[in-house]
Amino acid sequence: MPAITKEEVSKIAKIVLKFLDDNKVKSAYDLGDLLAMTFDFADPEGQISIITTPSNYDTEAYKVSYTTKEGIPLEIVMNSDLGYSQVICKGKFMLPGYEPFAADALGNVVQAKKLNSVGIWQVKAELEELAEE
Repeated sequence: MPAITKEEVSKIAKIVLKFLDDNKVKSAYDLGDLLAMTFDFADPEGQISIITTPSNYDTEAYKVSYTTKEGIPLEIVMNSDLGYSQVICKGKFMLPGYEPFAADALGNVVQAKKLNSVGIWQVKAELEELAEE
């Protein structure tokens, strides 16, 4: 399996932005209508899934993951109870403002950027930045 490139993450960010727009996601709570569903995409081949997952302090967070055969190059976590979101990227590159917290055998770095809001507009703004990378 090849390392994940910045260009691939950029392309995925555009797909996720379009997905959020097409599904009229205006808040974290709108993700509830899409829970446990998967949506397939061709380029790059992968799928978006939406789940809830346990989070800090006995809360739950929505998790939007784009999964490919290389793993999860892009993920969004939104915790309305604690008022924050995270954008998590995986690839063989570093992004300004992101904190690395893991790596895989291929040299891909997993890095996260915490947003002090669950506003979808802030998540979309971060995805737009990634789409321009």
